Amino acid sequence: MKTTNGDQCEYCGCEEWRVSSTLIQCAGCETVWGRVNGQWVVDPETMPVDALRAAQGRCAAHAAGPLLDEWEQLPGDVRCDPELAGLARAMAALSSAMENPTV
Repeated sequence: MKTTNGDQCEYCGCEEWRVSSTLIQCAGCETVWGRVNGQWVVDPETMPVDALRAAQGRCAAHAAGPLLDEWEQLPGDVRCDPELAGLARAMAALSSAMENPTV
């Protein structure tokens, strides 16, 4: 059943919804919410990519500092190991993003 109740989707602003007893889907971006323990919870697999990345960033940001601290505590020969070159590039990118956020 499609309905309009004045509530806007937080991702696309659409006011049209497909509603069932357990699911609500935005008719615009097709993001789905379901009932979990009495609360409406968004299904991250249906979120628009930009919104998903922002939510992931908020959830993971608290772990970035300790992760970088642990990386910096490793001996230099470990951090410079050619087998860990991909990890070293990822850690450098993470460090740069933490020091110079673009959002």
